[in-house]
Amino acid sequence: MPISGSVAGIVLADWPDVLFWAILGSLVVATLSTNPSTAGIGPSDFAGEPPGLAVRASTVAGTFATICVLWSLWTSESLDEWLSCCARSVP
Repeated sequence: MPISGSVAGIVLADWPDVLFWAILGSLVVATLSTNPSTAGIGPSDFAGEPPGLAVRASTVAGTFATICVLWSLWTSESLDEWLSCCARSVP
């Protein structure tokens, strides 16, 4: 169901959009507030350290999976459509 209430009466966003941006914003704020000193770490900072490379790889994979799930939410027409799509994808 679209969210209305703008001055002109135009629908500006719907629930998948609101949830996408709310979750993404919350994750960014949580990441930066928990450990701001690692915000600028680049791939070269882990060169030659196998444990560091494994941590970096798992972080990248987790970030990619999170963005994929959020993207699927953002591109769905409605929250019900997204939930039914998620239910169909689970074996």
